[in-house]
Amino acid sequence: MNDEVIEKIAIRYFSWSTEFPMGGS
Repeated sequence: MNDEVIEKIAIRYFSWSTEFPMGGS
């Protein structure tokens, strides 16, 4: 995995977390 890919996933996950607070830690 590239750093860019990880960054995109992190940003997307963060966005989802903001709209749908669904996760663990």
